[in-house]
Amino acid sequence: MKPGEIEITGVNLKTLVKIAYGLSQPQGLGHFHYQKGDLSDEDIEAIVKGGEEDLEFIAVSMDYVKGRAVKLTVRRDDGRLSIPNKWFDHTDAQLRDLLTLCGFDASLIQEARDDKRRYDERCLAEAKAFLKEKGGSWSEERAKAKEDPLTKEQRDGLYVGLYSKTPSIKETYKNFVNTYTLLPA
Repeated sequence: MKPGEIEITGVNLKTLVKIAYGLSQPQGLGHFHYQKGDLSDEDIEAIVKGGEEDLEFIAVSMDYVKGRAVKLTVRRDDGRLSIPNKWFDHTDAQLRDLLTLCGFDASLIQEARDDKRRYDERCLAEAKAFLKEKGGSWSEERAKAKEDPLTKEQRDGLYVGLYSKTPSIKETYKNFVNTYTLLPA
């Protein structure tokens, strides 16, 4: 399971699909395809079956369904199911409703976000330590001023070095490499 995701192992996927659809609204061009009412049992079955036939790590994937921007993916990892701690194009209240209506405690949202924050902080510390070891440093001030941007070669070399040194920072590297600048010590 990815850091910061909400574990929903044990959820009835058909119930989840039905509730997620009900909490979603038409958006953009979805207004042209919008159909009032609930999903039929056949539609729900097709969505759940589509996840079973999809990649092994996707349990359910819903984008636009009958014009509604559902935008929900349920990940599968070693028999565990999870969803992101933010629901794209939905409010926190809708995510809380989704969890509670599926039988989960809404406090899982904050727990997952705290977990992701701690993960990012740990990864950033690992990245800073690696850069210091290599004779570089993080400079938030100069990065904010858009000074000394990394070249493509520096980014590629930094990525390879960081990933081989500390695999857990792969995601953090992607998040921070364009924000911070590698500068001589």
